[in-house]
Amino acid sequence: MLDLGCGTGILGLLAARKARRVVAVDVNPKAVECTRFNAEANGLEAKVDVRLGSLFQPLKPGEAFNLILFNPPYLPGKPRNPSEAGWLDSGETALKFLREASRWLKPGGLVQLVYSSLGALSVRQIVEAAEASKLKLVEQKAFRSLFETFTIHVFALREGET
Repeated sequence: MLDLGCGTGILGLLAARKARRVVAVDVNPKAVECTRFNAEANGLEAKVDVRLGSLFQPLKPGEAFNLILFNPPYLPGKPRNPSEAGWLDSGETALKFLREASRWLKPGGLVQLVYSSLGALSVRQIVEAAEASKLKLVEQKAFRSLFETFTIHVFALREGET
């Protein structure tokens, strides 16, 4: 399982309770430190490999995953530091993720992307970007909060793609 933009590591740590191995990646050194701390505090450090870097950059050639999770930065704006890179973005990070995700996905694996209605991209733009990159939408759920709607997009490799 791959947890991109891991932040505190909560999603990766929950997955590590059942998964054999989790790779957690974040661009923010403090998030990487926090995820490592939380993995150790929960006795999961042997199953959680925490790496510093942007998106798929810290992955090794040949690595592939059954599940890739990503909650990209979505608030419109230009980040001035690594902390702001966790929430400010033009939508380009999500698009880059969708262009590259299929390369790291095992056959039969899934990609889950969470995106907010406050972001620069529409639901349609996200689906179109995924479908242009060897992925197909298999499930979509929206959750409303007071000020925004979060949509969970679940994608799989299209038939015949590797």
